[in-house]
Amino acid sequence: MRIIVAEARVPFTRETGSRRTLALVDACRGLGHEVDHVRLPLDERPHTLLEQASRWALLNLATSNGRRVDAVIATNFPSYVVRHPHKVVWPLRQPRVAHDVFRTALGDVVPGVEADDRLRERLMAADTAALASCAAVFTDSMGATARLRATRGIESTPLSCPPPPADPRSDGPIGWDAVILGPLEPSSRVGLAIRAMAVVPEPVRLVVVGDGPARRSLQGLAHDLMLGARVEFGGRPDGPEVARLVGDALCVLDLAPGQEEAEATLTGMRAGRPVVTTADSGAPQDHVEHGRNGLVCEATPQGIGAALAQLAGPGDLARSLGQAALKTVPHVSWTELVGHLLAGVPDHG
Repeated sequence: MRIIVAEARVPFTRETGSRRTLALVDACRGLGHEVDHVRLPLDERPHTLLEQASRWALLNLATSNGRRVDAVIATNFPSYVVRHPHKVVWPLRQPRVAHDVFRTALGDVVPGVEADDRLRERLMAADTAALASCAAVFTDSMGATARLRATRGIESTPLSCPPPPADPRSDGPIGWDAVILGPLEPSSRVGLAIRAMAVVPEPVRLVVVGDGPARRSLQGLAHDLMLGARVEFGGRPDGPEVARLVGDALCVLDLAPGQEEAEATLTGMRAGRPVVTTADSGAPQDHVEHGRNGLVCEATPQGIGAALAQLAGPGDLARSLGQAALKTVPHVSWTELVGHLLAGVPDHG
């Protein structure tokens, strides 16, 4: 088949979504499909999204240079506004201001302000129309599927991203580091994890993996709390280094609210490490069962601190939860995932 993978991407960033999209392109090629990756720049500021959607709407990808394109796999808004008779979406990434987040790190959409209410309504209408035009919609969590059905009346199928290969240290000794993965933004709740360290006894440490606009303020918070070497900022390590950090850890923290993906959770589980997540985290709760393969706590420094103290305490709780996590992590392969995405594509011979 001839397939286009469409993506809207913020320039000069190393996004999780973009890495996943590149893996999808490689998987399609590995199965013998002819694939191209079409990208347009993305500006995530809410007041620019409608203009960007109009650009994608001008693209008709049914053919390319006179040759038929069998399918388009779109990954995020507004890439799934593009026109094609067999367009599927995976993994669904909607504009957050169109459903549950008014205030964002890049701009505010304030309820009760007429212009902002009108913007949100127009974004919701554009998003709903684009999704309704798709042959199939795939999310990567049961929570996202339930929300889409409840808010838009659109059916979708949860389909998790294949996790990275198992780390060889999944049977190794449990360490003392709590690892938190992800961009350093207010929504990631890294600040809560840092504050939790003030109530967790040594030798537990926090290792922050990632970078972002909140890095300086978070470093200042750790300094103000006099945590010293108990909080380490690891920057943006490559894949093998992330695997090493997680494989040597006590646990992985996945704390952001309302998540539509659970990459950090799956990374921890695949390495045989328990995941500590919050009661409002969204997608991680598809995988973490409190007391069975991880811990679910309140989104407070005290709640997170109590969970870390429990894992670091006497006994073998961290190891037993980690081994249970390893056994319960989804094992979807890229071959299976691509098969699901292309199952309904007409066979033109």
